[in-house]
Amino acid sequence: MKKAPRKNIRSSRVSRKTPAPDGTRRLGDGCRFNNAFDLWAAYQQAKSCRDTTGWAALVQSYDRLPRKDGDEGIIPNFGSLRYKVDLAQTTFVDYAIERERWAKVDTDEGEDEGNSALWSEYISTAFHRHCIKKWDDRAITVMLSVRDMLMFFRGAMMWDSPKSCCVYPKSVSIGSILPDKNSGMFPCEFDILFVEERYTAVEMFRKVRDEECSAKSGWRKNEVIDILKHSSSSLTQWSNEEIFTRFGSGSASQSERDFAIDVVKAYVVEYPKDGESEEVVSCYIIPATQIPMGGKEIGLSQSTEEDDRNQSGFLCHKERCMDSMEMAISILSSGIARSFFEGKSYAEQVYLTCNTYDLVMYRVLQGIEDDMRVYIESATQEQF
Repeated sequence: MKKAPRKNIRSSRVSRKTPAPDGTRRLGDGCRFNNAFDLWAAYQQAKSCRDTTGWAALVQSYDRLPRKDGDEGIIPNFGSLRYKVDLAQTTFVDYAIERERWAKVDTDEGEDEGNSALWSEYISTAFHRHCIKKWDDRAITVMLSVRDMLMFFRGAMMWDSPKSCCVYPKSVSIGSILPDKNSGMFPCEFDILFVEERYTAVEMFRKVRDEECSAKSGWRKNEVIDILKHSSSSLTQWSNEEIFTRFGSGSASQSERDFAIDVVKAYVVEYPKDGESEEVVSCYIIPATQIPMGGKEIGLSQSTEEDDRNQSGFLCHKERCMDSMEMAISILSSGIARSFFEGKSYAEQVYLTCNTYDLVMYRVLQGIEDDMRVYIESATQEQF
């Protein structure tokens, strides 16, 4: 369930931030980014902090794939790492799912302390019965997030939007989560949060098919159609209006509809406007790569006019839509660290031990196999 946002956690850390690199934003203006290129540059900086060099070996070991050793040849995987990770995962998941009550709700509305305690008990029980037990994907969401936590030190669950009809979070791969390089471990310490997502071309079209609904949700038709236009070489010859009609009528080919488009969703803690004391968060969606927007690279289409937001290159922009970063994401961690990009997971800690176990077990089995061989000495081949 969504948590109530915590207020004033960072002691107005945002108010001490410097303006955007292009100099068009000032403290008190309320928005930190007015074009996609500046946000894309911050995303590239965050990507440089991510170190996933050891993740492939962990996944290979968890999937029980054999590994190659120079002296020993092919070493079979006996599943030691998978057993340890799954055992720890079962412990965490059972604790999260099987407990009788997920939250204790206290109230002081009663006539006396005894009456308030009784009401608190009833409210807590009703919350669990009518909210938590109706969360159908509770088990799979917790399991996926806990497995990421054990394998890669942290797991993540995210909410679509504060105004979404679904109040339950969904598990998101921790590999697609990128806070800014100076972020701490938890959402209250995030200044910018990047989430890598992928849409098919037809999914992108559905975002802007209804212009009224897309405008309310922050999606921009012209920028989205530009993305569709450059997603397939067969569409570059068409105008934006013709592409919109082509997808709307269903005449787009299968390859055009299924083309994958990588985007980045960015949650940004904005500068407080004049007179504001609370932090607010805006949501932006930009292309993950420098795709031409309106005939220009997004890095060359910087806008300096205050009212020229439609040429900024954002696919979607929902300004000041959240009160706190904690309304967007929740982080599970198997340890503590000073930075989001630090820390060693449980799987990393047992990886070397499990590899050694596989090697020793392989040698033991090889020795047993050698002892079972029967060598018969013969003088000539004809004796057989």
